Amino acid sequence: MGRDIPLGRLAGIKIGMNVSVLLIAGFNAWVLADNNFPIQVPGLTPVDYWVAGVTAALAFFASLLVHEMGHALVARHEGIGVSGISLWLLGGVARLESSPRTPGAEFRIAVVGPLASAACGVALVSAAYVLPDYGRWHLAGTAAEWLGVINLILAGFNLLPAAPLDGGSVLAALIWSRSGRQSTGKIWAARSGVAVGLAMVWWGLKDMGTNDGIGLWILMVGAFIAMNAW
Repeated sequence: MGRDIPLGRLAGIKIGMNVSVLLIAGFNAWVLADNNFPIQVPGLTPVDYWVAGVTAALAFFASLLVHEMGHALVARHEGIGVSGISLWLLGGVARLESSPRTPGAEFRIAVVGPLASAACGVALVSAAYVLPDYGRWHLAGTAAEWLGVINLILAGFNLLPAAPLDGGSVLAALIWSRSGRQSTGKIWAARSGVAVGLAMVWWGLKDMGTNDGIGLWILMVGAFIAMNAW
């Protein structure tokens, strides 16, 4: 966990976060409170928007913790020790003490994270749908919808067949089960990760001229994927 800020334990597993979590949470809260929410739900006070923005930004990292806890709990069920969970700028990581021993174990450990994110997304979008569409209830529903959609995107993105994403581990497990060699699965998942990462870098560079800043994020994430896969 290194220089992580310790947050305590959950189900006996150490939880920590990098200082980058505070930075991105502050940025998300500012964008939501100063721009998104006042446009989507006009007529409320700045305090209302900031309370909703800060709550949604912190809840986003809580949902990342749910994702990583899924990995950690299934890994522990498979007999693999978990040294801790670290949250940081681009997500989180469950630090396993050893590699899965079978393709099935690797598949189950990998796929449960995106499933947990998808479950969070469906629950939050459903909550947004049933909340009243007036006043602070409307603001709460808008925040829940934002967080739900983010979780659904996170689930889908993580299933891309590219290391070091969860989908890369799923791909590696499937190739391992067919070839009988764990190294073969890892190699092909890494190659796919390099290809996907470089494609995202190209996409990000192409969109850098837009005003929404999405191109920069795509470039950063793509570079992270490509370098880790390499």
